[in-house]
Amino acid sequence: MQYCQDKDINRLVAEMIRTGWRFERGRHGKLRHPDGTGFITIPKTPSDHRCLLNIHRDIRRLTRRFGSPISD
Repeated sequence: MQYCQDKDINRLVAEMIRTGWRFERGRHGKLRHPDGTGFITIPKTPSDHRCLLNIHRDIRRLTRRFGSPISD
């Protein structure tokens, strides 16, 4: 499934879905935290060369704020 035109972002989104996150389609995609408390916007056509880094940053922030979906 293609979430974005960037292959690296597609890989990241697919990995997050495997760990319990959900993806919602729309004008931009939304990658929802497993407990539904927050989301990250995923652009279909990223124009910023830092987009992947920004998504990683947002995932870290949500995970820190709402907890990790993977229990240790």
